[in-house]
Amino acid sequence: MAFPDPDRPGACAKIAAYRNKDTALISLVGLVELMRAATLGAAATREPLTLYLAAAVLYFIIGACSQGLFSLAERRFGRGMRGRA
Repeated sequence: MAFPDPDRPGACAKIAAYRNKDTALISLVGLVELMRAATLGAAATREPLTLYLAAAVLYFIIGACSQGLFSLAERRFGRGMRGRA
């Protein structure tokens, strides 16, 4: 997988595409794995509310951190690209 070169025109579009791929990857893999672990834990402990809430909080934290990192990267590598269309 090749990462975008920030010095080339169009780098912002490529970074945005990677961000969309990352968000989709988190939503597919992360959610399925977290919910599976919560389901198994709920079956073992018979406390589904606690485990499903913990899974929801973890998913939110992972998504928020990922979004923050990609926003930071987009600002860093997109300098000078505003106004160029």
